Amino acid sequence: MPQDEEKGSSGATGNSRAESARKAKAAVREIKEELCATIAVERFLVTVEYDYPSFHLTMDAYLASIADGELTLSEHSEARWLPLEDIDSVDWLPADILIVDELKSHFGL
Repeated sequence: MPQDEEKGSSGATGNSRAESARKAKAAVREIKEELCATIAVERFLVTVEYDYPSFHLTMDAYLASIADGELTLSEHSEARWLPLEDIDSVDWLPADILIVDELKSHFGL
């Protein structure tokens, strides 16, 4: 492989990793701002692209754990912990269903 191509491909991989790290840090920051807790991102789960009638949503979802603090609602009206076997008991928004499906697949449900 010519040296230029090799550099280009490793550069692209580096850029992809940097972008992934930037997005994971953004998720940590958002949870800190909206739920007043620090999370540790374990792994990327899925990117959701969904067209609602009045806007387009792009949302990255991660598997994460609470590293510090407790979840405190500051911008949301309701939250609850669900055992995985009860995940279908919620009337999810359409974009959230894509994440729920990915969670079920990931955990073999």
